[in-house]
Amino acid sequence: MSLAIYALVGSGALIFHIAIGYPLILAVWKGRGPRVNKDEEFVTTVSVVMAVYNGGALIRRKLEALLLLDYPRDLLQIIVISDGSTDETGAIVHEFENSGVVLLTVPRGGKAAALNRGLEAACGEILFFTDVRQPLEPKCLRHLVANFADPQGLQQTGNTQWVQSYASGAPVHGAAGGSGFGNIQSGALEDSNVDITSQLVDMITAQRAFQSNAQMISTEDQLTQDIINIPSQG
Repeated sequence: MSLAIYALVGSGALIFHIAIGYPLILAVWKGRGPRVNKDEEFVTTVSVVMAVYNGGALIRRKLEALLLLDYPRDLLQIIVISDGSTDETGAIVHEFENSGVVLLTVPRGGKAAALNRGLEAACGEILFFTDVRQPLEPKCLRHLVANFADPQGLQQTGNTQWVQSYASGAPVHGAAGGSGFGNIQSGALEDSNVDITSQLVDMITAQRAFQSNAQMISTEDQLTQDIINIPSQG
């Protein structure tokens, strides 16, 4: 079998994996995760945090889009951090102060430093990071917040009151230390129920998969170019 045939077969396999195989793997893996019970009627306080550097040409349209979000305005905090902007960004944001938009001006230090300054001023239960260039659909924030409505399947009846639901199932009663129940240790801090190690490994795995697919695309392009450059033999 000639080099050209090997290259064609390899390119076809790479294209199949990128276009069909990898999406199928993601779809199967997604089904293994816990089911999220969304409730689009659920609302809570949200802080929108946006770092901007010389975004004068875009900031007005972005703030108008934020103010048109389908979300209770009294629960929405909008924070704009001007990262050492030298254009009209600050002046434009000032025009929206009467609408509740908060402007923080910091020396040029990069996006990460600007966002950290915005986090210090944020007071919402949910943080919504966005960029001045990103368009927003009016219902996007409501859809996002809906994912936080039903922790562990419980139904919220007040700020700190929850009752059982069909998703959570009936409560199980018992004494601490009994069968299937843990002990209560006084004076101890509650452990987090988030496995940080597992989360970190999953994040690294996802990053490697992304980099691997990006490399596959680059390799496939190179193989295709090599095939095109192979001289025909008479």
